[in-house]
Amino acid sequence: MLSGIGPPAEIERHGIPVVHALEGVGENYQDHPVVTMTLKAKPNGLESHARGRSTLKLYFKSDPAREYIDFHIILRDITTVSGIGDMIGFSCHLLEQTNRGRLTLQSSDPTDLPIIDPRMLEHPKDIQAMVSAMKFVQQLAATEPMDSFCGELFSPSPDEDWTKFARSTYTSYFHGVGTCKMGPASDPMAVVDQHLRVHGMENLWIGDASIMPTVAHANTNLTSMMIGERAADFIKEYSY
Repeated sequence: MLSGIGPPAEIERHGIPVVHALEGVGENYQDHPVVTMTLKAKPNGLESHARGRSTLKLYFKSDPAREYIDFHIILRDITTVSGIGDMIGFSCHLLEQTNRGRLTLQSSDPTDLPIIDPRMLEHPKDIQAMVSAMKFVQQLAATEPMDSFCGELFSPSPDEDWTKFARSTYTSYFHGVGTCKMGPASDPMAVVDQHLRVHGMENLWIGDASIMPTVAHANTNLTSMMIGERAADFIKEYSY
């Protein structure tokens, strides 16, 4: 957008000349929202953790009828909190987002960070899935062998509104993607084609996570590396 490529209204709002109109630039933002639950750790939990026996990562379906997973659930480090004691955390990572967020400019100054409206956990389907994962963690912590290490639920409390808790405490998995999504020229929101070339432009490619139409159900690092390698191949092929 700083180069004049994107939604004309957004570009002109900052006094930038429009070079090429592409409404999809900055749209379709997706990420993996994360909500962390905290429990009191039992005395033997710290010893087990120190010896490296408490590493845990789960792949979870918020609905058993789903075809594939939609959560990572990760056991976090035990932390000693002054006046409270040893605490143990579980983080619930939602791997898909029904809503789509948006990235816009703060100004025409390239040193100013963009404005991101992630819209995570706003859709009823997403928050329902997150609460389902949180309830699973509560059940897991009360089941052996986890019950030997996990004490009572501290945050959120059992009688708290978990929907409000999730929406007010979630953070990002730092997997933001999608703001220059790949798609056919017939899609008004597509920014690049199957060869990662920007629609309507010559000699301009995008080779990063922004071209993903949907966020991967996994960490985005390897997918981003693959996209970069494919972009390099496409550019080399085009130059010969």
